[in-house]
Amino acid sequence: METQRGAVVQEGRSPYRMEIVWSAEDDAYVVTVPDLPGCMTHGATYAEAAARGENAIATWLAAARHWHDPIPLPGSGGGR
Repeated sequence: METQRGAVVQEGRSPYRMEIVWSAEDDAYVVTVPDLPGCMTHGATYAEAAARGENAIATWLAAARHWHDPIPLPGSGGGR
């Protein structure tokens, strides 16, 4: 798995891909970020889910930096 220590997030939009799907069971849009293990969130609308996804990515990256954990490169499939 390719990793980098200081992944830079572009202003406004992360380079990490989000998968956003409707879950009838949860009655919400569920967001996963394939490159970032455990990075998930949800929202009542697609727009809310996407915004929360961006926040989840930023939070995941901040925590990884704080703990000096390796950060998978965007598109590396690090979470799979």
